Amino acid sequence: MLGYRRIGDPDSPEKVLLVHGIGLQRDTWSGQLDMARVADTVAIDMLGFGESSAPQGADVTVPGQAWAMLAALDALRWKRATLCGYSMGGAVCLGAALAQPKRIARLALVAGAALPQPIPFSFRLLDLPFAAEAMWAASNLAMWTGLGRLLAPYWSLNEDTGLRMVTAQCGLRHDRSFVRAARDLRPERYHAWAVRFPRLTMPALLLHGTADNMVPVEVSRRMAQLLPHATLVEFAGQGHLMHELPDNRVGQRIAEFIQTTRPGAS
Repeated sequence: MLGYRRIGDPDSPEKVLLVHGIGLQRDTWSGQLDMARVADTVAIDMLGFGESSAPQGADVTVPGQAWAMLAALDALRWKRATLCGYSMGGAVCLGAALAQPKRIARLALVAGAALPQPIPFSFRLLDLPFAAEAMWAASNLAMWTGLGRLLAPYWSLNEDTGLRMVTAQCGLRHDRSFVRAARDLRPERYHAWAVRFPRLTMPALLLHGTADNMVPVEVSRRMAQLLPHATLVEFAGQGHLMHELPDNRVGQRIAEFIQTTRPGAS
């Protein structure tokens, strides 16, 4: 069962699915919902995160999540949609586009990860035994001692959103999905995908901060060369959470992208 929040006009011919990053949940989009003015918009929790359950043995890696998002389109009875992905969610959206390109009208990738890049040191720690249990214990201890607010800025620039993310880490199911997905973020997967990206002919908008230390801006620069109809917008000096800064108008930029481009060929 996938948890989601639906806003905008359900009768709008434009459909948008918002996909969050690893370890997060749909709240990461809460300040960037301008696209709901121009489209029927759903912010979804990926399999195993937030309110979306993950049955025993469910595939919570990028390919598994890509198929889960396509299943979500079926459940919503959407023939086609614009997919918007943040961080790992960008890789999920690209995976869905590779699997069923005719169902993807457009792609909007915010600090999107889907090309070989250095693995952040913090993610390497997740390879250790019992990493999920350690994350669960540390998050619960932080919340119990009142230190959760110190961890919140790591997850969001908005304190309330960050606290909800820290609270999510207090669930062992969530943490196990986080660790399983992180362990699968390996460069060799994206080498195989990269040769297929030029086949994706739908319009694509790439938004990336130049000071991102989680997913370097070079990833989007290379992606812009691989996707035939991609537009890259760089945000000077901005980091991985640049989509949360109101002055960057990320939601508004995506809304304008939808209004000014034609959907890819069906």
